[in-house]
Amino acid sequence: EEELAAARPGSPRRMPAAAGAAAWEVELAVARAELDRSREMERVAVSQAAELSARLEAEEAENAALRAAAVQLQQRTDEGVELGRMQWEVMGARRAEAEATRREAASRGRQFHAQAALHRALVELDA
Repeated sequence: EEELAAARPGSPRRMPAAAGAAAWEVELAVARAELDRSREMERVAVSQAAELSARLEAEEAENAALRAAAVQLQQRTDEGVELGRMQWEVMGARRAEAEATRREAASRGRQFHAQAALHRALVELDA
C-alpha cells in the first residue's frame, strides 16, 4: 500500500525508477482487474435485462391471450344465454301450439257430438 501511495505522481516521497515502474505495473494490473470485473458485471446486467425483457414480452403475450379468451368466453356466455332464451321461447311456442291443438280437438269432439245428437234427433223426427 505504501508502495502504491509513493508511486503516485505528486507523492511527497518518490520511489526509485525501478520501484516506481513495479508499482505502476501493480496499479495497472489492479485497474485491469477492476475493468474486467466491471465488464463482467456489465455483461451480467445486460444478460439479466435481456432475460427480464423476454419475460415481460412473454407475460404480455400471455395476458393478451387471457384477455382474448375472456372475451371469447363472455361472447360464448352471451350466445349461450341468447340460445337458452330462444329455446325457452320455442318450448313456449310448442306448448301453446299443443294447447291450441288440444282445444281444437276438444272443440271438434263437441261439434261431432252435437252433430251426432242433431242427426239422431232428425232421424227420430223422420221416423
